[in-house]
Amino acid sequence: MALEDMLKTLESEGKKEQQSIIEEAKKRGKAIIEKSKEEAKHLKQEEVDKALYSLSGEKARLINEARLQVKKEVVSAKEEGIKELYTKVEKELAKLRKSKKYSQIMEKMISEAIIGTNSHFEIQVNDRDIKLTEKILSNLGTKATIKGGLESLGGVVVVTDEGRVVIHNTLESRLEKAKQYIKADLMRMVYEE
Repeated sequence: MALEDMLKTLESEGKKEQQSIIEEAKKRGKAIIEKSKEEAKHLKQEEVDKALYSLSGEKARLINEARLQVKKEVVSAKEEGIKELYTKVEKELAKLRKSKKYSQIMEKMISEAIIGTNSHFEIQVNDRDIKLTEKILSNLGTKATIKGGLESLGGVVVVTDEGRVVIHNTLESRLEKAKQYIKADLMRMVYEE
């Protein structure tokens, strides 16, 4: 299998895995939102029943305050659910280093990060990935300075031209990119009735 075919396979597997994580995040987020909606509906109904009891100005004001409080609590619960979801995704990413696919993922991440680097460059990695990075660079026929100490769940940071160009290709940077793609959907779920 040619390197290009391997890279395409790795990219495809990475996209499938990323899509799977996003789909799981959406499912969990949707479940949390549905539960929050039910709780909000119940709370809302209680407030409506109170409003039917008396229509005095003070009670109407209190009811509106209660409704507003319910909405705030629902939004807060949804936002907390999203934070929990991201935490779970990060925990899953932390397990990736121990998987059989990790060396393939690292090779893909390194290959992507060094595309177009013409001069000498430095690859920063987590201390646990130094030997793997050396092996991958050897397999790619590429020479670079490898520097440990990167605090990351996995992946690399490539520094070229004496620090003028820095390429972050870590699991965390990819998660942040994925968050940007789904942010609008999540915000719509959080703030819709």
